[in-house]
Amino acid sequence: MEVKVFADREELFNKLSREFVSYLRENKDKLIVLPTGRTPLPLYEKLCLLLADREYRNQNYYINLDEFGGIKPDDEASCQYYLRKNFYEPLAISDERILVLTGFVEDIPAVEKKIRNIPRGFCLLGLGVNGHVGMNEPGTVRED
Repeated sequence: MEVKVFADREELFNKLSREFVSYLRENKDKLIVLPTGRTPLPLYEKLCLLLADREYRNQNYYINLDEFGGIKPDDEASCQYYLRKNFYEPLAISDERILVLTGFVEDIPAVEKKIRNIPRGFCLLGLGVNGHVGMNEPGTVRED
């Protein structure tokens, strides 16, 4: 594994946004998993500028990495709502290219069925200040 060190957040997000755009340009019909929270906001802002008029922004599929249990996708507290406001709507990502991971267990089989036949692209992740990835906070056990 190659570890890259950047001088600051600006350099990191500039490099990451260029690599993201390059991936979208060169790939089609792949699944891209997107996180929420404060950390990826600068990336999404840069991507909205770089991809605004690019058709290839709509040639892959997108899904949210996380979701809160029991919250509907249109609730302002949901991860889906966050991505809609910060990524999907600004870039006019078509609804056919957005897969919705809801906060309801009964919806999981339908989502699994949809993604089963979509080739994997990449999952964008970051580490939280306490070392968490996604919503897997330290001390969380699998049964939670």
